[in-house]
Amino acid sequence: MLHKARICFVLRQSGKTIDVPVLCSRATQDLLVPQTAAEAISQIANDVTIRDITAPHFIFQLAASECAAAILQFERNISEQSVR
Repeated sequence: MLHKARICFVLRQSGKTIDVPVLCSRATQDLLVPQTAAEAISQIANDVTIRDITAPHFIFQLAASECAAAILQFERNISEQSVR
């Protein structure tokens, strides 16, 4: 986790941002990655979608269907935005 905080810190200090849409799939029962990690991502990314999924850590293994649905919806939203 410290390395993630460091990456966010370095990016903020450098003035660099992420300029592509980002999906942050957040496990609501995760005991390892704090909920605030999504807010840290929001500080360096211009277009963040945070999707809370009821699951513990290893969200993609334990809630695969919900994660896949979130990814597909995110992709649809991006496609709709690019058409406008």
